[in-house]
Amino acid sequence: PNSNNVLPITSAIILASGVASFGAPVGREPNGIRAIFVLLQYKADANLTVDTRSTTPLMTALSRIREKDRLLQVVNLLVQAKADVNLRSYVALDTEHRNTSGRFLAGTKTQGTMQNTTTPLALAASRSPVSVVKHLVECGARLFEKSWGKIPLTWALEQSMAQNHAYLLQESQLAKSLFIACEKGDVE
Repeated sequence: PNSNNVLPITSAIILASGVASFGAPVGREPNGIRAIFVLLQYKADANLTVDTRSTTPLMTALSRIREKDRLLQVVNLLVQAKADVNLRSYVALDTEHRNTSGRFLAGTKTQGTMQNTTTPLALAASRSPVSVVKHLVECGARLFEKSWGKIPLTWALEQSMAQNHAYLLQESQLAKSLFIACEKGDVE
């Protein structure tokens, strides 16, 4: 970590996002992505955090990078470097746990338990393009793992991410279960 307790891989992801930690634009040149690639080539740990309350590089990318293609490229680099697509971090998913600029607050904790942590899939479902959600699922992200008491499907619905909700509904085969229940008359 540097003097601000930020890992080089995290710094590179922030550079790739085009927004500095205080919200000022830093330019969207490919330097951040190149830096991520080089760090991972030299065996930077794609799951490393400064401490147990920090976010993983994957979670940093999901929470910071807004541009679809750039995000998918960084997520792909991290997954290829063995980033754990199910590794939880303390990241809030709802407005109750966000700061006034709408960014997720890393380090948010209410009880300090694993139920108050977030999976990469829940974070992606609540704010990322469906291509990123699909990539995480294809890489083994758990569909029914709860974050803050809710599964990713619920987060997609609550955050009005219709494509993510539709995809997760299809993938989790809840659609089939609901269809069968409706035909039996078990659901109104």
